[in-house]
Amino acid sequence: MLFFGILASRDYTLCLPGGALLLWLLRCLYQSVRPSIPLPPGPRGLPLIGNLLHLPRTNRHLYYAPLSARYGPVISLKVLNKVIIVVNTPKAVQDVLEERAAATAGRPENIMVHVIAGLDKMPRLTNNMELHRQYRRLSA
Repeated sequence: MLFFGILASRDYTLCLPGGALLLWLLRCLYQSVRPSIPLPPGPRGLPLIGNLLHLPRTNRHLYYAPLSARYGPVISLKVLNKVIIVVNTPKAVQDVLEERAAATAGRPENIMVHVIAGLDKMPRLTNNMELHRQYRRLSA
């Protein structure tokens, strides 16, 4: 009602920020309901905050063990519009780290480090897997 009250009073100074906030909230709500890629199964979270209220601060393994029994060895959680993938069994860890290394070895792109500072060729900061392998061979 406040938004429409601002429009009725012809004071448009808050319309642009209010509209932008409304669009951002709708976008976050849409993304929290419909993920862009298929994810492993996991508990449904609340809109916008996901599973934030369910995660304990200590002894997280005690929280993940029943989830693993219910959803399988790989589960996904959403916390504040970020996806967390939890791998619970040694076989699943081996599968992810060894057999699917090319798909899971990348890091998120850091704009400040890679683009602005131009440090994307440094051995510890590169996302290029072939370049990373060459650096590992040189250091061995």
